[in-house]
Amino acid sequence: MRPGEAAADEPHGEAYLARLRGELALLSPLFDRDRQVEQVHLINQPLAHLAATRIRDLLDTLAHHFSFAVTGAALRLVELDPLATTTGDVAALAAIGINHAAIFIGVAASNAPDDPAIRAARTLIETCRQHGIVHVHVHLSAGDGPVAETPIRAIESVMAARVDRISLHHALREPEAGADTGASTFAPGRREALFARLLEGGYRHVGLCCFALPHDELLEARRHRALHCDLLGYSAHPGSDLVGIGVGGNSHVGATLFQNPRDPASWEASIDAGRLPVWRAARLGAEDLARADVVQQLVCRGEIDFEEVARYHGIVFREHFSRALERLQPLVTRGLAEFLPHGIRATSAGERHLHLLTACFDERHGDAIGTPSPHLARFP
Repeated sequence: MRPGEAAADEPHGEAYLARLRGELALLSPLFDRDRQVEQVHLINQPLAHLAATRIRDLLDTLAHHFSFAVTGAALRLVELDPLATTTGDVAALAAIGINHAAIFIGVAASNAPDDPAIRAARTLIETCRQHGIVHVHVHLSAGDGPVAETPIRAIESVMAARVDRISLHHALREPEAGADTGASTFAPGRREALFARLLEGGYRHVGLCCFALPHDELLEARRHRALHCDLLGYSAHPGSDLVGIGVGGNSHVGATLFQNPRDPASWEASIDAGRLPVWRAARLGAEDLARADVVQQLVCRGEIDFEEVARYHGIVFREHFSRALERLQPLVTRGLAEFLPHGIRATSAGERHLHLLTACFDERHGDAIGTPSPHLARFP
């Protein structure tokens, strides 16, 4: 069921909403009322169960239990599939206060100029703007099949719509030497070609293959060292906690990580018993926090300030991270990073390979350079 349609299974939709309300009621006493909600991010899972009217009820419940930001409207973002979202869906979502949209596009292997996903996405972008959802972030992935060539046409089509942000997902990034590419055929230099075209089109690289128009708040936050990266991507609110609700919801509050059960039955049973539905949890120790700080500096600033990290965490940086600096040396030789008197900085080429630089500081993955950092994925 898509938002905006009549519920195909009214009892199920009502039961799901009731349990979400129950979870919010269990969570809210744990937070002071002066903690303001800066962003509400609705992923596709709740949209599969809730019509727009029920999403409105959920937002009203959030407002009842938590304090929304008093300076400006809180960001209310919804993830949309261009092949499964109608004009009526968009109108209904805009009517209940949704003001941001994330659109996910799978680029077909043929990269044909009349790719149905691209056509549908262009229509959806215009529809969002017509109904007042003016901020659009497009995520491009490789779809279900092998990618035979650089999807420049897809990039150009999305850029022509002047969406606010464009992100390239893993399958559209050129693999590292020796990586297992499976069934995909990777064109040489894909990363460089995509980066060049996006930069030529007026976009700026935020980090981790995320691009934005020059006026975007993420770029402003990066300039002022206020950019933050978490499970939902980049944010201009570095001091915010992340609280996830529903099946599989992930949370990061202070130095604590916790996750809801991934299977609906366990989540429902916990809510029905009046218990917080926590499946697993972890408290970050001093070592985790130091490494997370280093990862954040790399992906949000493109550099590491040794003295700042050492002062905050009470360590001698070069001694504490001696093995990481050894692992980083080959990347310096490759021209992806350079040593400064008091730190490390990614070069322009290194900005395209930040995942390799962060992996050097991630002891949990041993020598598996290129594996995503658990300090960004939250749980290994």
